[in-house]
Amino acid sequence: NAQNDQPALVFFSLIGNDVCSSHHEFDTMTPLDVFTQDVWSSLNYLDSSIAPGSFVIAMGLVDGRALFNTVHAAIHPIGQNYTDFYNFLNCVGTSPCWGWMNSNETVRDMTSAHAMLLNTAYQSIEKNQNFTNFKFKYYFMDAEQLISNYVSSGGNALDLIEPVDGFHPSQTFNSLISDDIWSYSAKEFPEMNIPTIPNNAAIIQQFGAALNGD
Repeated sequence: NAQNDQPALVFFSLIGNDVCSSHHEFDTMTPLDVFTQDVWSSLNYLDSSIAPGSFVIAMGLVDGRALFNTVHAAIHPIGQNYTDFYNFLNCVGTSPCWGWMNSNETVRDMTSAHAMLLNTAYQSIEKNQNFTNFKFKYYFMDAEQLISNYVSSGGNALDLIEPVDGFHPSQTFNSLISDDIWSYSAKEFPEMNIPTIPNNAAIIQQFGAALNGD
C-alpha cells in the first residue's frame, strides 16, 4: 500500500531509446504525439502507486552529438579510429544508434533535433502537471558542458566515454552526471527530506573496506 510507503525520489530516464536503433532511417524514431501520450500514461500509473509527498525527475533525452565530437579521431581498442568503427557497425547493421554513431553530420544533427523535440513533452508535462502524489521536474543533462568542465579541470575527455562500445558514459562520467543531477534535485526540491538509512552503521561496519575501495 503506497499510503504506508516512504516518499520516493524517482528518476524517469529514457535517455535515447526513442531515437536510437540500428535502422538507417528517421521514421523509426518515436513521434512526439506517441511519446507524449506514453509518458503521460507512465506518470499517471506511477501517481497511482507511489507514496504521497514523492518527487519525480524526468531525465531528458541527451544531445548524443557529444559522442562523435569527443571520440571520432581517437583509436578504438580494436585498432581503428572511432569514425571507422561507427561506420563499420552501420555497414553491418549492428549499431545501437545509427543516428548519433554516424560520420554524417547531417544525420547526427537531425537525430539531436528530434531528441530535443521529444524533450518538449517533458516541458509541457512540467507546466501542466496535476499529479496527486508527486511533484514533477524536467532535467536536461548538458553533456557537452559537463565534458568541457571536466577538461577545464585537467581531465581527458576520452575518459568520459566507455571505450569499447563508444556509446555509453564511463563510470567517471556517471559520477559527474550524478553530482549534477543531485545538485539539481536539491535546488528544485528544497523541501525534499531523504531519511538516513537506519542500518548505515552496520553496513559500514561489515563492508567498510569495500565501500572505501580497499
